[in-house]
Amino acid sequence: MDMDKLSKWLSNSRIDPNDPANSELVYLLRPKGGGDKISAPDYFRLEQLQEEFNFSTDEELANDKRLQILELREKEVMEFRNMKMVPAFSHELSPDIFKEYNKRLDDEAKVKDTESDSHRAVVTRFMQRVREQVLERKRAAAHQKSLQDIIVEDSVPNIAAIVLNLGNVLAPRRPLRPRRKERKTVSGQNLQDREVKIMINITRAYNVPCRAIKDHQSGEGRTSASGEHKVRPFFEVMFQREKKTTSVAEGPNPSWNEELNLPFRAPNNDYSSTNLQTVNDSLYINLFDEHVTDVLQDDRQRGREVHRRLDKKWLGGIQIPFATLYSDGVIEGTFRLESPAVLLGYSREKAKKKTAEDSAASADNTHVSMFITVEPSLGMAPDLKETFESNESEELLNAAAKYMEQLEKSFPNRNFTTAAIDINGKTVFVTKYFKPLAPPPTVLELATDLKTQMENVARYVSLIPYISDSVTFPGMCDIWSTCDQFLQMLTGDEEEHAVLLTNYFLYLQQDAYLCVGTAIPEGITAYTLVKDGKDVWIWNAMKGEKYKSTDIFSPLKSIGCLINDKNIWGNIQKFNQPSRMTFDTNNAKAWKPFFTSSFPNPGLPTVQPENLLYFETDRESVRDLQERIEQYLKDKFEKSWRPRDVTRWNRNNMQTFRHLLTGLESTKGKEANNLHSRELENVASNYKLSGFTLNMPYTDNESIANTVYATGVWENDTPGVEFALAVHVHPYPNSVYSIWIYVASLERLRY
Repeated sequence: MDMDKLSKWLSNSRIDPNDPANSELVYLLRPKGGGDKISAPDYFRLEQLQEEFNFSTDEELANDKRLQILELREKEVMEFRNMKMVPAFSHELSPDIFKEYNKRLDDEAKVKDTESDSHRAVVTRFMQRVREQVLERKRAAAHQKSLQDIIVEDSVPNIAAIVLNLGNVLAPRRPLRPRRKERKTVSGQNLQDREVKIMINITRAYNVPCRAIKDHQSGEGRTSASGEHKVRPFFEVMFQREKKTTSVAEGPNPSWNEELNLPFRAPNNDYSSTNLQTVNDSLYINLFDEHVTDVLQDDRQRGREVHRRLDKKWLGGIQIPFATLYSDGVIEGTFRLESPAVLLGYSREKAKKKTAEDSAASADNTHVSMFITVEPSLGMAPDLKETFESNESEELLNAAAKYMEQLEKSFPNRNFTTAAIDINGKTVFVTKYFKPLAPPPTVLELATDLKTQMENVARYVSLIPYISDSVTFPGMCDIWSTCDQFLQMLTGDEEEHAVLLTNYFLYLQQDAYLCVGTAIPEGITAYTLVKDGKDVWIWNAMKGEKYKSTDIFSPLKSIGCLINDKNIWGNIQKFNQPSRMTFDTNNAKAWKPFFTSSFPNPGLPTVQPENLLYFETDRESVRDLQERIEQYLKDKFEKSWRPRDVTRWNRNNMQTFRHLLTGLESTKGKEANNLHSRELENVASNYKLSGFTLNMPYTDNESIANTVYATGVWENDTPGVEFALAVHVHPYPNSVYSIWIYVASLERLRY
């Protein structure tokens, strides 16, 4: 027996010298006359040969693509959460399977690296923590299944429903007043990418801006002296960079009645309700004027040849988030287009006779009537089955449930609410969200009269970016954050904006209420209602605009209930349109209060902070942001939108535009069109100038670029065309920004 080989084998086998089963070997190999002896290892193992059974190292496991996908799917990462089948071997996976996931991580890292505003970086981290906390509760609730989730079966026929359907068959037809049939919803697993489309039916438009004609005598009619129409409008709709246009109409009040269809592609080709709620794309509906230019240079050929160029000039538009369209299913009505504060070369016709229904706001705006839906109808995610915790008393919760049951039974189509879910996932009684809160002092100091102060406060609230809760917290119910959380996150939906504006108005000693109802295009929404003597004003907190309750062009179409810090009033009137309602909450036949003499308000404590904290925005970060936005848009012009054409910048006019932009925020763009036209008279004498201003809150550079892209100003390919672009960032407290953009195309005139 070779003792040296035996000793070497025992050393490599890592046997335990203290194990009685190995005593004979240890005795046999005991050292004689000194030398090394077998010693016990300095660690403990239940199985000494464990490493022999490791089929791969920890590093190999961490780099295994299949295991990575399984872990990401378990964590419900967006790109993998609905992945049904995972191959059994890593080599069967597509090499590009992590492409979208890595691209999203790189984009998020770039945003963090380029973020110059430290407060914005803190906001991003805070939002991420809140989102993870809320999604964790949603993940727990998702595992609660009902019988209907497991077993799919046809319902037992109802005799009453059969009789009703037979009556519908025999009902008289009204061809001149057709009704839309209710469509069946389609589940995500039954959809294919090519089958889903967004359908837009554009009926007509009102009060379209007309081209400014220097000869005022010929400008009174609808056509100029040469017979050319003052405006040739058409609509262009865009979604996910796909475009469709209507035919070209004529005049300031055109009619189309045309249907446009745009394809819809869900992220990762996943049409589940959870994934559709996270779609952050928007539908852009823009109004253009088709301008026909004669480019024939040789007059001798005019009788034989026609050389014309078609240009389009942006007149206004509207942006509808897909989340709104998905949640509402159908959007129908008359919409107000977002018109630019300055639209060079255009003016509005003066109405010859104003009716009692006309308002000052509607006279200066363009409206469009249209119908929008998704075909086929996409099923919404079911409500969470989880019963949320609450710190409210059992008596209050029972009274709220009884109150809601009574109202919903009598008025099933109206929107009522008594409780909300906070970001901690707890049920909170809604009156707790209301308390007089002081606006930023710098905002109030901009005006001395109450009316202007209210407008300035509404302007500040409207500049906080909007994002739907379905995008921020996908798969969850509507989340209501407090005002300090709203200012910290710097994003929120209709409720957060309306609650903050209501609390600001309460501080200004106004009789203000939160108004829950439906509006176009938002659907179920929240506005702020203020009683001023006999007048009732409805404020759109997301736009900073107000309307009289009798205004037929008000976007708020129905009211379900009013809420303030003292009570809740449910609308029990015959009508729910604001123009046909009375707002006397003491009228028991019109409004049903929650707290009554038999069940008084117990003095519920508010969830709002004692005071809101404000800080001034760093001026250096504002300048840096302004430069980054301008450079980002220039790069988009040169590299992405016009890669085959030379983009020439008119530096002289860009300086003029920057100077003009600085005064727009103080006037909110009112009466600026004539002022800018006078300032740019010298430019207009040498160039054919077509430009406008854009104003928006700051969310990110990509959103700003998408808005500029939708205007189509970059499409001008006239030989020798020049462009001018200027950006101005007006700061408000707490890193709230008002972004002003001036963009124009300039074509040198030939005499």
